[in-house]
Amino acid sequence: MKQSTNKVLMIKPVNFNFNQETANDNLYQNQSNENDYEIQTKALEEFTNFINTLKSNGVEVIIFEDNQYPFTPDSIFPNNWFSTHNGILCIYPMYAKNRREEILKFKNKLIKKYSPIQILDFSKYAYQKSKFLEGTGAVVFDRIHKRAFCSLSKRADKQLFLSLCKSLNYNGFTFHSQHL
Repeated sequence: MKQSTNKVLMIKPVNFNFNQETANDNLYQNQSNENDYEIQTKALEEFTNFINTLKSNGVEVIIFEDNQYPFTPDSIFPNNWFSTHNGILCIYPMYAKNRREEILKFKNKLIKKYSPIQILDFSKYAYQKSKFLEGTGAVVFDRIHKRAFCSLSKRADKQLFLSLCKSLNYNGFTFHSQHL
């Protein structure tokens, strides 16, 4: 069994840009000096080149078209709000409101395309309890050994993580990280 896949879902960038809503606590996000048009043009070029590279290496690429509204500048990163596990579709609660909008945009389309056997939808916890677990932005899955690892933060709730692990029959390991 391999850890990697031969099929990926990618969102074609439409509004890719600096996400002001997540910038305050995302060390890896930087404001560009380029204008919106230049950023979008570069994003589309990188998107096209990456798709061509994936396809030339035998990876099936499923492309979802984004739209301008609502404004979701991070929609090209769907791995943060969903993952798949042998017929199970997991949907995660996102911390930033504009990241939650991505779920509303694409969830039904994803379900239709993927036809999951089971759906584990944790996204309601963002609205009901202000608890979050940002998919593979917060969780690393070892699919071979059925283990998952999570660095706890305001974007990664311990109880939601452990509930996810129990639902997927994974052993869950939590820890705290810090940027030095």
